[in-house]
Amino acid sequence: MNNQDNQKEKLNPSDNLTHSSTQQVVAKEGSSISNVIQTQNLYFNNLNIDLAQKSQNALPPFEAPPLPQCFIERPNITNDLKSKLINRELNSQGVLAISAIYGLGGIGKSTIAASLAYDNQIKNSFPDGILWASLGQEPDLFSLLRGRIQALDEDKTFIPINIETALSHFRTLLQNKKVLLILDDVWDSLHVQPFMAGNNSCQMLITTRRNTVAAEIGAHTYEIEIMSKEESLNLISTCIEYILDGDEKEEASKIAKLLGYLALALQMAATRKLRGAIEWTKLRVMLEDEINRLSALEPLAT
Repeated sequence: MNNQDNQKEKLNPSDNLTHSSTQQVVAKEGSSISNVIQTQNLYFNNLNIDLAQKSQNALPPFEAPPLPQCFIERPNITNDLKSKLINRELNSQGVLAISAIYGLGGIGKSTIAASLAYDNQIKNSFPDGILWASLGQEPDLFSLLRGRIQALDEDKTFIPINIETALSHFRTLLQNKKVLLILDDVWDSLHVQPFMAGNNSCQMLITTRRNTVAAEIGAHTYEIEIMSKEESLNLISTCIEYILDGDEKEEASKIAKLLGYLALALQMAATRKLRGAIEWTKLRVMLEDEINRLSALEPLAT
């Protein structure tokens, strides 16, 4: 018994040492695990705070196309329209206010609409976003509605299955929002109706070649006239990046008249002059030949 007791006594110190070491290891590992958990919790807390801040600081949707490089302002057209868009008193009836820019193709309707979208006063008046959709003659209305929903919906999870569900969700997203919706190149008033979902805090602006479209949706209309001679020369000078003078100015004036003072045609002609490095007289002759060929083809097309 004594020998066994002695053996036990001899083993006890070792056992105590092992037990103590194990406790230290467990304590150390436990501390490490605790630190890892605390670190993870801190990380996810910071992540949630960061995501919340990003959500709060997220910029509103802005879908307007960039302005052309040779853009010139036309305040004689935009000032009245701008006042209409930012004047909330005109929306006092509780319905969506609609404005329409109409005029010939290539006259600059889309550029004027885009310039209004970039105006800081307009942006401040519609802090929840400026949406843009280009329709054309045969628009895919369901696809266009889905695009605007994706722009407005922060969680991006809603997937409409048809135009009815898309329209319902679009209306929901626009509730209590201040949004400007711009529909470009509208050909049929029926194409506008699915987008007429906002209330009196929103506004809609359309561009169209047809005054009848504006009348059918009850829009306040703004007719765009062709550019004046001075505006046309200003646009050309902006495109070629120098001021016209002397013979160049005279030839450019002839080209502007030849092209009917249409903004898009003038931009294309000025770009052609700049890239091709050709004389104004030669450019005018080339344009005259092209116009004559197109005129000769018109009877065949009819």
